[in-house]
Parts: sequence; C-alpha cells; structure tokens
Amino acid sequence: MALNRDIFQLTGGKGFGNVTSNVTDEELTKSKASAKTEEQLVTSEKPLSKKTSTGFDFSDQDYVIESDLVTPVVKAKKSEKPLIVVVDDDFETLDLLEIYLKRNYQYEGFSGPREAIFFLNHNIPDLVFIDCKIHTMKALTFAEIIRTGSGRENVPFVFLGTEEELASINKDLVPEYFIGQVKRPVARGSLQEMIDKVIKKENNESVTE
Repeated sequence: MALNRDIFQLTGGKGFGNVTSNVTDEELTKSKASAKTEEQLVTSEKPLSKKTSTGFDFSDQDYVIESDLVTPVVKAKKSEKPLIVVVDDDFETLDLLEIYLKRNYQYEGFSGPREAIFFLNHNIPDLVFIDCKIHTMKALTFAEIIRTGSGRENVPFVFLGTEEELASINKDLVPEYFIGQVKRPVARGSLQEMIDKVIKKENNESVTE
C-alpha cells in the first residue's frame, strides 16, 4: 500500500490539487473507486501557478489519473542537448551541479519531486539524479511515477546523498534502473563519469539502430 498511499498524498486523491497529509484506508478506497468511474479523470485544479520557477506554463488539462498513477495527456518531448535533471532539497548541491552541467547539457534542478514531475510530464530526460533522502516522497516512488510515462520507460536514475545516507540503502531492494550513486558534496569527476556512462550507451544504441 505504500506506493498507492504516496501517490494518493501527492495527488490529493483526484489529481494535483491539495495534498492530504493524513490518509485513511477508507479514503484511499473511495478515491480509487471515484477514479474508476471514468476512463480518464481530468483535474479541475491547476497543479501550480501558471508560471513556474522553471519558466514553463502548465495547463490544468495536462494531467489525468489512470490506474492510480499520474500520467500526462500531452506527449513529452526529447531535448536536443542531453537533459540532466536533479532533484535535491539541498540548494548548494543544485547550484553546484548547475555550474558543472549547464555548459554542455540542458540542466534542470528541482528542490522537490512534485515540481519535477510536472516538468518531466513534458520532457524526456537522459538521466535523473535524485536525493536518496528526499522529503515528501520516497525516491523509488518518484522514479516509478516518472518511468510510467510514454518515452520514459528506460530513464536511468542515480542516487545522491552523503556517504552515510548512501551506505544505508539496501541494494537488494533497489531496481536495476538505479545505475549508481554519487556522494555529496559532489565531485565533478564522479558526476561526469556517471553521465558519460549513460550518454555513451545511448550513442552506441543509436549507431546500432
């Protein structure tokens, strides 16, 4: 029930509206039943202000609830430059990675998963770095939501965290699409090594196709 409960709290039971902090099993069941009465339930509330900090406009018709997961109505697009997304509530890390990446990549940093989901419903990333101890949502729940979207089924993820935080991760429970870890504070070399691993793989696959 953990995954459904996290998604329920994210969506407020009906889309990206008001988040419910305390959710009972009865409320969760009612929300599921309501969502199934229609094939697609379009939200009636805007998820954020029309102009977000990323500079993108989001319509209140862009999101539906389908099979308990949030999916975009619009088709996500692939950027010309490799798109690297970072989700971390440590602002120093966001600023540092922007310095490292903005020259050669399209960089988008978010301090929380909710805003990142809105952006990624419209864009297909090449790689996502996620704080392993991100607040408000489990990192694995966030990754599962992102990978359910069309075109994002194969998006790789990398954990960010302190040495102690990364050491506490049970690797037996981590999906294989989490391809590695990067220790905070982030060194340019280890960050670039992880990115090169993904970009070179994508280039090789493009050649073989």
